[in-house]
Amino acid sequence: MINRKNEGRIQRNLTDIISVFRGTDPENIPIFVARDLHKLPPISFDHLDATRVLKDLLILKREVEDIKDNYVTRDMLENKYKVDGLHRGRAQNVNASKFRAAETKVPLFIYNVHKDTTESDILEYILENTQVKVNLIKINMKRDKGYNSFKLWVPRDKVHLFLNAQLWPEDICFRRFEYFKGNAVTGDSANINK
Repeated sequence: MINRKNEGRIQRNLTDIISVFRGTDPENIPIFVARDLHKLPPISFDHLDATRVLKDLLILKREVEDIKDNYVTRDMLENKYKVDGLHRGRAQNVNASKFRAAETKVPLFIYNVHKDTTESDILEYILENTQVKVNLIKINMKRDKGYNSFKLWVPRDKVHLFLNAQLWPEDICFRRFEYFKGNAVTGDSANINK
């Protein structure tokens, strides 16, 4: 290194160092990295920042307490329903009794159905592919869309079958049925804004 005097010598030294690095082949520049990690000394508890670890533990403890205070467990929820009197029967109907729970049905919406496809075509297709009988209602649109739309009622425990894209023919669109404000519809003359 050149022994410099006067003002700006630090800047000139840095410029010389940088020019040496730029002018040297990267293969000839030494690498200061531990390649064999097993040669490094082990880290013991003497090298840890204990205050940082304790601080993290306190934060974690506070978060866990917050979860316990503000969230409900499944057992707590079930106990709440038991206390409030909501219970579900579990007895299996061995004989063909007329006393049984109602089958809950969920509305779904399918659209982009070809105009030539009939309701019976759809019902037949669904029964063949799911072995489930559904109720189907054609929805009359306020404006002609070039395709038909239908609302179908499916058993709640079978919804997963109907929300599977593998069930429906290509380009048939489907989703859960949504009631929009002012459009709660019933019967065959169902109108929907789309």
